[in-house]
Amino acid sequence: MILSHGNSFYQEFIKNKENNEVTIQELMFQPYSRVAIIHFVLIIGVISSIFLEKPLVTACALIFIKTVFDIKMHIKDSAASEKKKENDV
Repeated sequence: MILSHGNSFYQEFIKNKENNEVTIQELMFQPYSRVAIIHFVLIIGVISSIFLEKPLVTACALIFIKTVFDIKMHIKDSAASEKKKENDV
C-alpha cells in the first residue's frame, strides 16, 4: 500500500503537475472529512469493544474496515484523476 500511494503521489502530483492545479487552502482542508470519519469509527469501535468485551476482535475489524476504505478511496481518486486527464486532452 505504501508503494502504491508513493507511486500515485509521484505520477499524479509531481509528474503530471497536479500540484499546480490545487491551491494551498484546498490541500489543507482535503483530509478533514476523512479525519472526522476516522474519529467517529474509532469512538464507535471503543464503545463496541467495551460492550463486547473483545477488544482484539474489534481492533481487527477496524483495521480491516479502514484498509478496505483506504483501497476504495485510492481507486476512486485514481479514477477521478484519469477522467480529469481525459477531459484535459
